[in-house]
Amino acid sequence: MSIPSETALQLFGRVVRQHREKLGCTQQELAKRAGWQQSFINEVESGKRNVTFHTMLRFARLFSIKPSALFELVDTRPDLYPNLERRDKR
Repeated sequence: MSIPSETALQLFGRVVRQHREKLGCTQQELAKRAGWQQSFINEVESGKRNVTFHTMLRFARLFSIKPSALFELVDTRPDLYPNLERRDKR
């Protein structure tokens, strides 16, 4: 029986957690710094919340990293990239 691989959101969440831990912050402390709820941080880190582009930029600012660093694990998994089939039927 194979173990399901992580989703792109779970990989993103794992990177967020790693950077938060590098800061030495709890979820509650990071949430307070950002003006978010602790439950929001928890949902992001567990891969249950899809965040906006602006939220990704805010995470990068909080962690003092380039936004691209938030995708370091997702970059290793092109099999998780969305299918690029053209959907418009002109």
